[in-house]
Amino acid sequence: MSDDPIERAASSSDPDYVAAVVNELVMFLRSLPPTEPAPDSLLANLAALYYRRFCLTGETEAVEAAIAIGRQLAEGMPPDHAAYTEVRSNLGRALTSLFETLQDASALDEAVAVLSEAVEGAAEPSGKQAALSNLGSALYARHSATGDTADVKRAAGIFTDLVV
Repeated sequence: MSDDPIERAASSSDPDYVAAVVNELVMFLRSLPPTEPAPDSLLANLAALYYRRFCLTGETEAVEAAIAIGRQLAEGMPPDHAAYTEVRSNLGRALTSLFETLQDASALDEAVAVLSEAVEGAAEPSGKQAALSNLGSALYARHSATGDTADVKRAAGIFTDLVV
């Protein structure tokens, strides 16, 4: 098991532990001088931990926090940035979860758009596969909500390509 509390929290099934690590990371980020922006990697970890907390507790505030941080990270991040695909893929996954929780169609439309960007900007095959999987899920969810056959056909094509 890792000594890194962020890594441990990311795989923990204990919502209290995840909440404690989130709170510690937030306190650390707030302690940084206002002239020093928070490192992208710490913000990405914080977003991931908020999403983990949402998965464990169903708290919409947690997924909304993950989305807000993901949007902040994605905004202005150039396609050649090392975390471009991962940030957008995680944001899209969180937006899809928000739709599934609140039936907010705009979150799902944003998820499809962000995940499409993630796929287009993917430099590594593993990152592209994760983004494609998340995009297929978002498209299928949108098809289920709207009945749009183009979405289900695109989702089926994506999942077929991932399996083959």
